[in-house]
Amino acid sequence: MNSCLVATNQGTEHLFECHPVNQQINWNDVPGVYMFAKRNADGSMHHLYIGQADSFKSRFSNHERWEEAELLGADHRLALIVRDASARDKLEKALIDTYDPMLNVHHRPKPGFQQKVGLGSIPSADLGFGFRPGLGQIDGASQGFGFRPGLGLIDGVRRGLL
Repeated sequence: MNSCLVATNQGTEHLFECHPVNQQINWNDVPGVYMFAKRNADGSMHHLYIGQADSFKSRFSNHERWEEAELLGADHRLALIVRDASARDKLEKALIDTYDPMLNVHHRPKPGFQQKVGLGSIPSADLGFGFRPGLGQIDGASQGFGFRPGLGLIDGVRRGLL
């Protein structure tokens, strides 16, 4: 068995089992954290997907991201047994935060309102529509708080509309 030392940006290191994809593995029915990775020319690993499983055996039998990972050059599966569910959650999150794998799209933060509509550096007071905690842009529009020309965020708050 090969091992790969994987570090997080929190300063912890973890020794994963490192299996080339062409190696036949009979995965055990144990829980843990895993990664799909591509070995770079310098020997380092480029992590494409990071996840956790209650059972490696059932999770790897037909993983929904494996085909995409292979297309991106994945040539290794890394696995670390972590029996405690809370510890698995924490380690998975720390590794995703550290490596930002391109296939872990569901863990990326949602863009803010200005990013969604491509407003860049336009000040929010010029939008005519504001964001208030607990009031999303769709909710605001459905309650009559949508875009009103000439009514900036600050004016809307002063008038009690937003």
